[in-house]
Amino acid sequence: MTGGRPAADREAAIRRSVDAFVRRDFDAVLALYLPTAAWDTSPTGGPVFEGHEALRSLFVEWTDPYVEIEQELEEFRDLGGGVTFGMVAQRGQLDGSDGWISFPYAGVATWAGGCIERVTVYADIEEARAAAERLAEEREGLAELVRRSSEPANTRDYEEMMRYWQPDGVWDLTPLGLGAYEGGAAVRGFLEDWFGAYDDLRIEIEEIRDLGAGVAFVVLAQSARPAGSVGSVALRYASVAIWRDGLIVRCTQYSDIDQARADAAKLAEQRRQRRDL
Repeated sequence: MTGGRPAADREAAIRRSVDAFVRRDFDAVLALYLPTAAWDTSPTGGPVFEGHEALRSLFVEWTDPYVEIEQELEEFRDLGGGVTFGMVAQRGQLDGSDGWISFPYAGVATWAGGCIERVTVYADIEEARAAAERLAEEREGLAELVRRSSEPANTRDYEEMMRYWQPDGVWDLTPLGLGAYEGGAAVRGFLEDWFGAYDDLRIEIEEIRDLGAGVAFVVLAQSARPAGSVGSVALRYASVAIWRDGLIVRCTQYSDIDQARADAAKLAEQRRQRRDL
């Protein structure tokens, strides 16, 4: 699952958010956004607003000039990969004016765990539509790679597992205090030892996020029965992986999922900045 919320629920959530925006109930609007969420208005010549406080200030500045404001979600599309496209028609009556002004705009949103993590705002609807489709294709592509790479773990097919790794790939467990394993042989050896400690083991993906710049964030749930035991153990953990040419360059494991999420976002941004230099 790549976004944590079914498409129908996302559309309903967006419609509720639009209604709350018109009421100027910004607490209700922000409930749909991650605390670190951003609104990127650069396609319209504006800045990027990051975090709830900045978003609230943007929404207040947006609505303050109007005595009355109306918005309607005229089109909504869930494009997969945690990407949605929405077109909103806005009408408003400016303070001190008898007339109304209207304009449409579009938002391209990315979702994580049932909440919005980023919205990019466009005045050009077709530009937004094309950008949303491109982004969904890119994110779905890496998400599918991540899904395929995890499947051999449940059959202990080590040869197939290693097909998704660069020869000099690194399995980094330092956030868990377990060091790092460098190179295909070391990575495979660790996996064989890990899985060999269990008679039964099942790993399921709960969330996949393609953060761009070859960075994937994944939340996994593991259920297993230790060798020789009748009891079972369960845990959730996160993985932050760097991919290049369809193969894993580095995979870092975390028990603290929120820390992994923050580190993944920071890593993706650093890699984008280096790429743009």
